[in-house]
Amino acid sequence: MEIWLDTIDLKTIEKAKNIGLLDGITTNPTILAEGKKTPEDILEELLNSFSGPLAVQVTVRSEEGMIEQGKDFFDFSDRIIVKVPVTSEGLGAIYHLSLANIPVMATAIFEPMQAFLASQAGACYVVPYFSHIGENALEVCQIIQNMDLSSHLLIASLKKPEQFLQCASLKFDAVTLKGPLFDACLNPPQQTLDQIERFEASWQNASPSRLFTIPSLQD
Repeated sequence: MEIWLDTIDLKTIEKAKNIGLLDGITTNPTILAEGKKTPEDILEELLNSFSGPLAVQVTVRSEEGMIEQGKDFFDFSDRIIVKVPVTSEGLGAIYHLSLANIPVMATAIFEPMQAFLASQAGACYVVPYFSHIGENALEVCQIIQNMDLSSHLLIASLKKPEQFLQCASLKFDAVTLKGPLFDACLNPPQQTLDQIERFEASWQNASPSRLFTIPSLQD
């Protein structure tokens, strides 16, 4: 399962990259609007921070406007995947952008029908909003998966590590995580920390060893 980050925080991105847990970055208008720099500067920083795909969402509603923005995004960088909400206008934009060989991520999905139509229109990713769907979110995502679409299924709006684990166990294609949830997933259970302490306590009685000594950490 691919792990994407839904953030513009460079420290979080660097952490994920350094442990091999970064397949892509997603953004949305809210995230970019909250940045302290121009959207162009933020996107440039993100593209320079890693080598994978970056999803950027259109900010207009008309089909023609979404197509124009999508082409501008792709001209800015061919690593950008254009995020398009699944409306009737959005489906037209998805179709025409895909015809131009511009990758599209169909977003703001709440029903399986939206995912099916977006995939048929040419989206390379379909993105249901897990926590916003409600109690039957897992069922909705499984229905989408069982459609065997040509698009990848990327789950967004997860709130808990348990939801992340559910996605992994059901072999969904990808998830995107906000920074705090990514950090929460990295935190080991208390049992792991307790076991490490027991190992360290036992090691105090071990015989001296050059093999287990790290010179750079010696006083």
